[in-house]
Amino acid sequence: MTFNRMGTVPLPLALHLASYTVLGLFCFFAGGLNLIDPSKIPHGVMFLAVCGFSWGYVFGILMARKEVVVLGYLASAAWLVAAVIGATRFAFDWRLTALLFALGGSGLVVLSLYRTWSTDGRLSRSSTPLRAPALPAARPRTSRPRGPSPPARSSLRLLSPPAGRWQGPGPCLRRGSWS
Repeated sequence: MTFNRMGTVPLPLALHLASYTVLGLFCFFAGGLNLIDPSKIPHGVMFLAVCGFSWGYVFGILMARKEVVVLGYLASAAWLVAAVIGATRFAFDWRLTALLFALGGSGLVVLSLYRTWSTDGRLSRSSTPLRAPALPAARPRTSRPRGPSPPARSSLRLLSPPAGRWQGPGPCLRRGSWS
């Protein structure tokens, strides 16, 4: 992540990117398992392609690439089309359709809200980019006085208890102060 342009990711965009990351994990697992069976190797390759696309998309958004935003819009539209096709083909499984609608719809909304943030390093559509605060002017350098350094202090004084009567095991095990 380029820290000079963005420090943190807004929560809606982070959730959108997390959904694509989880989708990539699922497709990686499914693709790997489909590569075991020789008759399902084409399915495995397709799952691995979706995995590569989703992880590349997340990485591209975090690296603030302008081309990736267009790919995000296309992917969100593709998920919506897949939801419509899935609703007609798998009419009894409404959960898959709802998942695809949520993935596509949230992608369109989040990308519309944060497209300038991800490409220009801004949090809103204002024309003022975020800038780091200016550093104070450097103080003029003064020369160190020449001569012997002050004598070193003994560190034993810091470890010993204060002078006076002995007070038991210490302040951690009993109430009260050192005095």
